[in-house]
Amino acid sequence: MDMEKASRCFTVRTGEERLDLTARVVRAGKDWNITIYGGDRPHIGAVAIGQPRPSLHDPAVTSASSSVISVMGHKEDLPAKETAEHLAAALDCIVVVAAGMHWEHLHPRDLEIVRARFGLLEERIVRRIGEMDDRPSTGRPEQGGLSE
Repeated sequence: MDMEKASRCFTVRTGEERLDLTARVVRAGKDWNITIYGGDRPHIGAVAIGQPRPSLHDPAVTSASSSVISVMGHKEDLPAKETAEHLAAALDCIVVVAAGMHWEHLHPRDLEIVRARFGLLEERIVRRIGEMDDRPSTGRPEQGGLSE
């Protein structure tokens, strides 16, 4: 892999609305480093690293395991973990996700929208990497993780 291909980066967004998320995606060799942020005060609230592995239910299916570090009092651990696992399985490589977003006065429905937008970011990232990469992407993997 030449140096230009080894260090590509791009940005994807979910939209222009109030609950918009942005992902800055940087290639690190064959792996990916992703920063997801949004809201009134973007920050780093949690970092997760996902590693692909064969599914425990079906070794022919790629799943992923992850480790997470959270900043005390922050709630980005679950979306960072899930996104790192989904992308590691879909891309079959190591993926680091740093996530931090903050909006004032969120309602329960807003949290559902933000969660759905993480899924939208995952789809856009996989598609964009598939367009620029030599290897075909497998798309979004089956839901899974540590229990699979």
